[in-house]
Amino acid sequence: MTAKGVDYQAINYLTEPLSVDALKQLLRSAGLRPQDALRTHEEAYREFVAGRGLSHDEIVRIMADHPELIQRPIVARGDKAVLVRPVERLATHVQEGRQALNSSEWTTRCACPDVPKLVSR
Repeated sequence: MTAKGVDYQAINYLTEPLSVDALKQLLRSAGLRPQDALRTHEEAYREFVAGRGLSHDEIVRIMADHPELIQRPIVARGDKAVLVRPVERLATHVQEGRQALNSSEWTTRCACPDVPKLVSR
């Protein structure tokens, strides 16, 4: 992203887990329900979530405890966030954000360890 002139902060939430409150805020900013941001093919999903009829708060707590369950990347800019799936859309999302702000000082926080590799393609 640096090569594209975008300042960013990459947060690898597998090594720097998000708190329950931070995860709730991120989901609210993206307009997502916890279920919308769950990776359903993970072992932790089958073990802790599948078929249990959990509340949103319970799901968020499990996601915070097992960050491998969080879909990625989630890109946040200001008070808005977007789950960028498929991940190849990230470069387009970054460019649209810069154009919308008409500025090279666009800053994003991205919860994905692979962001620099994806955007520099």
